[in-house]
Amino acid sequence: MPYSLDLRKRAVLAVRAGMKKVMACEIFSICKQTLYNWLKLAEKDSDLRPITGFQKWHAMVLKI
Repeated sequence: MPYSLDLRKRAVLAVRAGMKKVMACEIFSICKQTLYNWLKLAEKDSDLRPITGFQKWHAMVLKI
């Protein structure tokens, strides 16, 4: 289950406001790589929504 959009926004905003990344990871209970991915995503297209529907094809192939 993906992290909520609210959590993603709060973590990114906290780092942009000057919080150290390590501290943000501890406060929001996320790993560093997750935070780095969100920051990169926020820079790229400023949309932090989780990707959905990427496993639909996989499930359909297994049913055949």
